[in-house]
Amino acid sequence: MTTSTNYQRNISDIARFLTEMKNGGFLFAVVKHQGIIPEINETLKRLGKNSNKKIDLFYATLPIEHDLTYTAQVTRAAEKADALIFNNLDEFIVSKPEEYLLFKLNTSREALYALRTPILFWVHEHNLQNIHRQFADVYSQRAFANIYFDDIPETEAGDDLDQYFGEEYLDTKEYERIKLRINLLTHQLEDAEKSNYPPLRTANDIVISLIDAYADIQVYEPAFELLEKYKTYFKDTLSNLLTQGRVYRYFNKYDEALSMYQQATDRYNDARARNAMANLLMLKRDYDTARNIYEQTVDRFPNDVVARNGLAEILKKQGDYAAAKTIYEQAVERFPNDAVARTGLAEILKKQGDYAAAKTIYEQAVEQFPNNVVAMTGLAYVLIELKEYNDALKLFEEVLLINPKNKYAKNGKAKTLRLIQKRDQIPQQ
Repeated sequence: MTTSTNYQRNISDIARFLTEMKNGGFLFAVVKHQGIIPEINETLKRLGKNSNKKIDLFYATLPIEHDLTYTAQVTRAAEKADALIFNNLDEFIVSKPEEYLLFKLNTSREALYALRTPILFWVHEHNLQNIHRQFADVYSQRAFANIYFDDIPETEAGDDLDQYFGEEYLDTKEYERIKLRINLLTHQLEDAEKSNYPPLRTANDIVISLIDAYADIQVYEPAFELLEKYKTYFKDTLSNLLTQGRVYRYFNKYDEALSMYQQATDRYNDARARNAMANLLMLKRDYDTARNIYEQTVDRFPNDVVARNGLAEILKKQGDYAAAKTIYEQAVERFPNDAVARTGLAEILKKQGDYAAAKTIYEQAVEQFPNNVVAMTGLAYVLIELKEYNDALKLFEEVLLINPKNKYAKNGKAKTLRLIQKRDQIPQQ
């Protein structure tokens, strides 16, 4: 197989196909390692947004009685998008269901082509023979030669991540996914810079995604370096403005962050931008202005739980626990899958001294949202108040496995150890 190590060129070629092929068509991307597909898909979707095109991910499902045929599934998806990324051909090739996908789609090739929707098919290199044999008519009508991705690129970026996490976390699947994502984006950036890719496109096609990837795992130092290097090239899209504001905020550059959020609010009147701006004003202790923005946001976006939680947090900081509790209770009832509302309610109960009730709510949150460090840490502090020191210590240690730099867990662990030592020194009657 002919391979390519130039990830950025490959991704740019695919993006051009998905956004510029007005008459539709087919393209095949061949991989050795399927782990790279999700991150490349996210990059392609972002590039589509930059071109004002909606690129949707498509997963075929096995038709059963009264369900849509494969062709009908693709047709329905194509009606809602400018381009499609077909993700699970390999799954059907391996499983070989009785209702064989490749054969059915192959006989419908003209109907698929008539959709005038560009379709990218991901396929593992081991399954190319099946594509040649069972998908021949569609394959022969592909727009141009296959796009080949070799194995996972090796960069130093992934190795540098190790310093930010504990040893136990480095062995998890989640860390492997993060490291892969950072590696792929870093490799794309290296390709772009070596090949003199235009800086405007580099910033908006690659760098902003890499900054967002670092910010997602709270590794802000390299994110800020990239932001400073490319900030003059970023387009004023909503996602770009929010990502930049997030990084500036971490480094306490509040004026720069507020500027990003204000631009996003003025241009897009988006709830996320308004919430981010209100939250930053709350950090600056401008509670009245923040409260006003949250109240306006709740009024304009009644189904936005973030604004409701933010308003409750403001009320809590202003000492109006009763009003904050009411809002959190309403949020928990209305948005049962929101961790912030549930942990916020538990925090209010703790501040009111109702530790038993707070413990119950925190336990529900930990059970519903495993590895949520806010819920785990909050529960641990409640357990201290209830003198359940051993369970509290265990929770603090679990939090530090997830995030070794969590200062609340560090302080809580130290406090719990002192209390255990003091308890054990008391002579038993």
